[in-house]
Amino acid sequence: MFHALARHCAPLFVLILASSPVAFAQLGGPPKPDAELILAAAKSASGGAAWDALTSQHSKVTIHTGGFSGTAERWSDITTGRSVIRFAVGPISGASGFDGKVAWSQDETGKSQVETNATGRELAVNAAYRDRLAFWYRDRAPAVIAYKERTEAEGATFEVIRITPEGGRPFELWINAETKLIERLVEREESATRTETYMDLRPVQGVQIPFRVHASRGDPRFDETVVVESMNFNAPLTGVQFAQPAQHALQPGRL
Repeated sequence: MFHALARHCAPLFVLILASSPVAFAQLGGPPKPDAELILAAAKSASGGAAWDALTSQHSKVTIHTGGFSGTAERWSDITTGRSVIRFAVGPISGASGFDGKVAWSQDETGKSQVETNATGRELAVNAAYRDRLAFWYRDRAPAVIAYKERTEAEGATFEVIRITPEGGRPFELWINAETKLIERLVEREESATRTETYMDLRPVQGVQIPFRVHASRGDPRFDETVVVESMNFNAPLTGVQFAQPAQHALQPGRL
């Protein structure tokens, strides 16, 4: 309604209207900040055009959770959203991946399975959306992007952007209002909400990457800390297996 008045009223009247709290209240309040502009500022603050040249990501990390420590190695195809991670943490080892259509997992025995749970499929779509940096490149994957709110946490002010990828589920990016950097991710899982906090940003091939990530689901006993040991972009993906691996052994009752 305010924009309609602005088109048809004299500039002086528009200036008075725009600066009047009473007028804003009558018109339903000021418009929400533009989510696209906030995301664009986050891109500029963390590397700008350097993000445009990235096609793949390869990382090696250490993981600390539940009293155990371990390692993981992950590859992702930024252009398609495909990914694969192999990990060994305490007594648990295995792999999981997304081939662009199907999410799968593999346990320490070599048995693999396709993700059939709705929540698992939606979370895989979300991860692929973020791997593709599609919140900055809208033509890579469709999603509904909206400004949620401005909020404060741990002494900082954040602009919260809510994103719902097509085929996925809503998640939030928390962007520091002062630094313009993405510092948190909030996403609902099966039975808990995961909050990731990004710290220790360092430059890698022209872009800022968090080398320490803390993930919490509400119970500190099971918090996760991921520390990046190495990361590089644009490495060839030749030989990287994104598809579900074949079984290492035949399963009972199957040929």
